Amino acid sequence: MPDPNDVVTSLPGAAPGTRTGIRPDLGHRLALRRRQHGLSRRVVANLVGRSEEWLRQIERGQRRLDSIEVLLHLARVLHIDDLGDFLGWDNATMVTSRTTSLTAQMHDVLLDIPLPGSVPAPADTTPLSLSQLGSELSLAWGLWRKSSHRHAELAAVLPSLLSRLRITWGAGEHRPELVTLLVRALGLARYHAHSLGDEHLAWVAAEQCLSVALKSGSLVEQGAAIVHRAASMRAMHYAERARKLAVEAADCLTEPGHLPVRGALLLQAAEAAADTNERLEADRLLDLAREGAAELGHDSTTDLIHFGPFEVGIREVRIAMRLGRLDQALRLARELSLPPDLPIDRRVGHLVTMAYGYTQVRDDVAAVFALNRAAELSPDDLRLNQFARSAIQRLAQRRHLLIADDINRLSAIACVS
Repeated sequence: MPDPNDVVTSLPGAAPGTRTGIRPDLGHRLALRRRQHGLSRRVVANLVGRSEEWLRQIERGQRRLDSIEVLLHLARVLHIDDLGDFLGWDNATMVTSRTTSLTAQMHDVLLDIPLPGSVPAPADTTPLSLSQLGSELSLAWGLWRKSSHRHAELAAVLPSLLSRLRITWGAGEHRPELVTLLVRALGLARYHAHSLGDEHLAWVAAEQCLSVALKSGSLVEQGAAIVHRAASMRAMHYAERARKLAVEAADCLTEPGHLPVRGALLLQAAEAAADTNERLEADRLLDLAREGAAELGHDSTTDLIHFGPFEVGIREVRIAMRLGRLDQALRLARELSLPPDLPIDRRVGHLVTMAYGYTQVRDDVAAVFALNRAAELSPDDLRLNQFARSAIQRLAQRRHLLIADDINRLSAIACVS
């Protein structure tokens, strides 16, 4: 099977061995960039974990770059800020090929391999330490929460981790600790696929997450899996069913320790009600979630599910926006001061929501300010988030002279023409 991280064969329409969509002088350009920074071939090769001979072949065009991870390392070492421009990808190719390459290996893991426990592991498979797998999952979660390049970095580690968790399950490790790890890893896979716009893959991850959670006696783990299931149902336009599922699950969580997951379920239900313009129901469910957040008193993460006062505030803005209450949404957004330790995906998502709302009321300066802050946190999100791209396209069409330079820069980052 070809390397799923391959940056050439993942391009739309590219046959193996071709260089469709990438500048033919890429190796020469890398060599020139290296010399400009006064770096020897040996130093650069060591910094990216490859041999000097490997880099020599890359620079002479005798070998192709073979993984996203190495490409990102080269970009950092050589201070390449706009990787798409450096590779010569156009706007459509940049977004499509990047998304395809980042989800390819996850497709292999989630679609081609049976569910955990459905087939025995190979006879020579040695189960891995659960503490080791848990440490790797914590590392992956840390990347998702804090890294400005979390999409590519997670794509480099999560598929392998998921595969090894399944192998360990198939080798006879059926302890509750492994169920917990699988639920969390599959939930993280759902976050990842959703952020890349691959909703079908996100659905598969959510379904498998719930399938594993149902083998657990933990209502919290089952509730966390249903949060993912409801989110995927909403993304696939089953909002009414998502609302009912989330409400029914929330009603089953009555203990104090259930509060974070119960609150997250109520937020999913409130957003689903807003999806179908059920205003009173959305408000009712949001009020229940707000009460739970006040009782909890702080934001927390349970089984990788976020909930707390700030999370309620973020969702309240989105719900108001979805219900067409633009003035209320923007007022709430301005009043919400997000803590710096909030995960990047939550902060970026909130800023993009604000920017989109500001473009709706034609406050272009405020929209650009929000998008600039989002770009500082994660440039990739401007390329991958459809609302960010839509906001930037709208700003570009208006040709606001005072912020023209900012709009041009944002358009380049998001690959918007």
